[in-house]
Amino acid sequence: MLFIGLRFSKSSICLSLVLVIYFCIANSCGLIKVNGTLQGLTSYYVQSKKICPDLFDWSIETNMGQNLLIDTFRVNKLMIGNGNDVKQHITKYQHAIVYIWSPKCKSKYCESLDLLQQKCAKASVELVVVAEYYDCSRMLHSNKLKRPIVGIDTKYYQSNFTRTYIKRFLKDLMVDKHTAQKAGRFFYFNQGQLVSRVKSIDSLPVIRRL
Repeated sequence: MLFIGLRFSKSSICLSLVLVIYFCIANSCGLIKVNGTLQGLTSYYVQSKKICPDLFDWSIETNMGQNLLIDTFRVNKLMIGNGNDVKQHITKYQHAIVYIWSPKCKSKYCESLDLLQQKCAKASVELVVVAEYYDCSRMLHSNKLKRPIVGIDTKYYQSNFTRTYIKRFLKDLMVDKHTAQKAGRFFYFNQGQLVSRVKSIDSLPVIRRL
């Protein structure tokens, strides 16, 4: 009995260590909020619509496929779209970067949106910021972007789980399985064709040449 109890105790300790490690990683990437929600693990779309309905551009949400191609639209609004919409948009540009943005990420690779926009503007690169999940407070303070932030259409992908709809979004964006398994939030496209996926935007030659 003592041996069984000892084994159970060791298992409990291992489980606790795994949970602690997971919490630290998730918290550093903004996957868990202090108030206990699962924002980041899930889209937080429904909650965000209730908290900040004015952030959403409903005209674009109901006709998303066409409006992404318009160069002049309300940048302070959130556009709801999918990977096909973004793919169609970036084919207009010789150089384009799609950035999968995690609003609460604290990693050194998660740069401010304003700084990213400045770098892309200087390099004549089209920047499309795609929110990994919805966060009203941070989305409302992104008014220096040239384009609206794209919120992923969870209804289109039939999932509210971040990992699932991101995987499907990247597939629609024509990101192959090999590239999808790599690390990095920056996807660089040349004339609509995916060239590379990187952790830091500064590692891209089109940005580094400045």
